[in-house]
Amino acid sequence: MPTGTALKKREKPIGARREQFLALLIQTGNAAEASRLMKMSPNLPYTWKRQSEAFKDAFTLALAQGHEALADRLERALTVRAEDGYTEAVFYKGEKVGEHKRYSDIAAIVMLKSLRPERFIEQQVGVSVAGQSLVVKIVNFSALPPPGPPAGRGNGDVDPACGRAPSLASSAAPEPMEESLSP
Repeated sequence: MPTGTALKKREKPIGARREQFLALLIQTGNAAEASRLMKMSPNLPYTWKRQSEAFKDAFTLALAQGHEALADRLERALTVRAEDGYTEAVFYKGEKVGEHKRYSDIAAIVMLKSLRPERFIEQQVGVSVAGQSLVVKIVNFSALPPPGPPAGRGNGDVDPACGRAPSLASSAAPEPMEESLSP
């Protein structure tokens, strides 16, 4: 049976390991990754949580801080991909022949939906009428300018593809269809 001195010596390294784990948890935002970096079982932090209410509170706080830091890094990466783009190698017959700058439209859409949800978030509404279900997707385009005739069409300009004025039938927008919910 260990003496009181032996127990005190044993508690300090465990406390230090817990602190080191919490610091890695803040850096990574991921308990399994923090455990891997410490070369310990990923189950050990959860054992510590059951054993100590103080560690449980510190774990929750560190994980929240880690998630915030991770979200900040991902947001920066999305912003760079959307605004500055990224370089992609171009290959021909297995050999690199150049580079092409690409931009991420998806990253830009995600950022816009996050920054201006009132304008860019799609909403779905479920409606049940006479036993039939219908899901309606609502997209808010209220801030966009109203649709008008396509540029260079319908105002007497000549279509360069065929050398004649475009017909109104080809440039007219289709009429919206109304759907009935009754069977």
